[in-house]
Amino acid sequence: MTDDQAPADPSAVRRVTVGDVGLQLPAALQHQPGSPVDGPAAVFTGGGLTVVVDAGPFADRLDSRVGEPSFAEHTDASRGLTERRVTYRDPRTHAYTAAVHLGPARPVTVTVTADDGVPEDVVTGVLDVLALGPATPRRTP
Repeated sequence: MTDDQAPADPSAVRRVTVGDVGLQLPAALQHQPGSPVDGPAAVFTGGGLTVVVDAGPFADRLDSRVGEPSFAEHTDASRGLTERRVTYRDPRTHAYTAAVHLGPARPVTVTVTADDGVPEDVVTGVLDVLALGPATPRRTP
């Protein structure tokens, strides 16, 4: 994992790379120590956000919340990869989650969960600029 130095401005973002996945994260997020089990993975927390990147072969396919009232999903295969984006709000904690799973050839899942009160656009904004491999960041719908 590589991590640009966090800028002093807490509203700023920094570039983070986990395996082949590049993200721009809010500077307030801190990398949490841990050892990936089956491939590149990392967890970042701070400011009411948790970002989990799993680039291993068993990356979460995001099926565990299907059927819940707040669950929504969108699938896009126009870029040569199947991209599945899901959102949901936990009915007990009111935490909001947005996640994207890319696959099946190169399974990658990025999940962003925010405490109640963190604006939804902050959560989805982490996924809006996502790079896979050596390419430059791409916009996701």
